[in-house]
Amino acid sequence: MSIPSRASSTASRAKAAGKGLVWDLVRHRTISLPPSHQAAGRVLLSYITAPFSSDFKDGSANHSNLWECSEIARIFQGMGYAVDVIDWDDSDFVPKRGYDILIDIHGNMERLAPLVEERCLKVLHVTGSHWLHQNRAEYERLESIRQRRGVSLRPRRQVQPVWGIEAADCATVLGNDTTLETWKYAGKRMFRIPATSPICPKLNPGKDFSACKNRFVWLGSSGMALKGLDLVLEAFAGMPDMHLTVCGPVDAEEDFARAYGEELKRSGNIESVGWVDVFSDGFHSIADGAVGMVYPSASEGASIAVLTCTSAGLIPIATNQSGIDISPFGTVLRDASVKSVQDAVKGLSRLGPDELRSRAAQAHSFVNERHSRKAFTEAYSAAAREMVRMASERK
Repeated sequence: MSIPSRASSTASRAKAAGKGLVWDLVRHRTISLPPSHQAAGRVLLSYITAPFSSDFKDGSANHSNLWECSEIARIFQGMGYAVDVIDWDDSDFVPKRGYDILIDIHGNMERLAPLVEERCLKVLHVTGSHWLHQNRAEYERLESIRQRRGVSLRPRRQVQPVWGIEAADCATVLGNDTTLETWKYAGKRMFRIPATSPICPKLNPGKDFSACKNRFVWLGSSGMALKGLDLVLEAFAGMPDMHLTVCGPVDAEEDFARAYGEELKRSGNIESVGWVDVFSDGFHSIADGAVGMVYPSASEGASIAVLTCTSAGLIPIATNQSGIDISPFGTVLRDASVKSVQDAVKGLSRLGPDELRSRAAQAHSFVNERHSRKAFTEAYSAAAREMVRMASERK
């Protein structure tokens, strides 16, 4: 699950390192939100309290998880429900009210489920693949690096084992069928919800696809091995006529940076620029100067990196495990290997400028239509209406 990146909690003095965004908020607060009209019931939302704080900056609402949390609360308020919001890692909160619906994003479901009334509908809000899938996937990637490079790297994206899906009655899931497959074993009803892109820029009509067709981007935050940066670096090191811009805090993972120092520091066709603010002109300049993004991730819910780059007009090359359905405009990697990355990159760069422009436009439209805030609201509202119906049958 992508809890560290999608559910940054105020309970741990949430800080987006290097991102120009810091929340320094009170630990373990409860935010109580009134219904928009006569009360129909009460919802407990275990997610993030930051969007409801007076310290919260409006610009921060662009971060997907923060907006999505506030939108979930707003939807239930609009249906006549009072909503109590706590942080997902608040281990001290004990319900003192009756709740019709309990929604949790990660580890609180097991603890809270026995504390609410049996009639309360329990909903797990899933933003990543199952923890067992992700933990295994990361170790498999690390073992592959050990075999290829002769170095053992530290795991960075291990998820604490939890059994929230077992305690839940149903789930809302951000991701594609590959993501859903990791949760199906539980036999619970699942509602597909589209993740939202944090940016929705207009495409540059003057973009020169003839000039940028050999230029690509990798964008990520943490867990370089899990996100496949090693494969991308090795692939581009073997394609000197292709250029790669690496956007992400690679140096924060010192062992990875050492293992791939040759590619990161001394390859003439690979440029590592560190963390990049995706709302900045700098990121849009990088996107305008490249044709595609490469993301052979091993485990996601729905990759915000893929959505961000695709929204900016970059044609995606990614695994199904990215959680985003990128066909037919993008290239789905047949497997997570250096050769697959190289074949996909070369294949895309061989296309003519008109075809590249068409695919970039399709990619942009896909995100702005299928992964917009409007799409999220419509899908979650439909799921919420069904939750309310299910909860009413339990009274």
